[in-house]
Amino acid sequence: MAFSLNPVPAALGNYDGSLVKTNKAKLMHFILGHQNIHLSITNISPNSTLIIDGRAMLHQLKCVPSTFGELARTLLKQLFNTATELNCTRVDFVTDSYPDISIKQGERSQRSAVGVQLFKIASENQPIPKQWKKFLALGVNKEAIITFLHQIWTSLPAELYKNIIFFITHQIKCYSINNDAGNLNICDTICIVITKKLILVCSFLLLMQIKQTRM
Repeated sequence: MAFSLNPVPAALGNYDGSLVKTNKAKLMHFILGHQNIHLSITNISPNSTLIIDGRAMLHQLKCVPSTFGELARTLLKQLFNTATELNCTRVDFVTDSYPDISIKQGERSQRSAVGVQLFKIASENQPIPKQWKKFLALGVNKEAIITFLHQIWTSLPAELYKNIIFFITHQIKCYSINNDAGNLNICDTICIVITKKLILVCSFLLLMQIKQTRM
């Protein structure tokens, strides 16, 4: 047979036209399956960088504050406390983007939760929805909360940032925030989105390098 009977190549799409996805969990399970290799984080060199998955941090909140303003300050305090404990002078708060026309948005729309409503954040004193996980199920709401965090974190007193350079990704830009002699210094630049798949691949390469070193 010279030509495929599928409308798209089998490597890209299924018979019904849906996309073929790579299972990222397989790579993660492979990395976690090497229990004999211990990656210690106790000996961290000074001036290191702490990279945080912002979406994961929001989903894993155990005690959700009552207002969005309290949420912004609580998250920032947790980030700075962790950075101080790990001798880090830079914190990267990285989140995904949710453009209306994209492969990821198409996947999310297929599994979107029923009854999820668009939620506009108007002020710091606005109460957080009681159904927190359901609120985060909608991409537009996630974009709104990151926009709000960016607005709050870039308006706080410079003293809160101490000697830490803080980075937050917002839409297509990356903002750096730091205390410059008592003044809040804010810079922005075009950023490249780092996906979880890329992080897993980097972890895999690091694991293989450690394994080869021990041989």
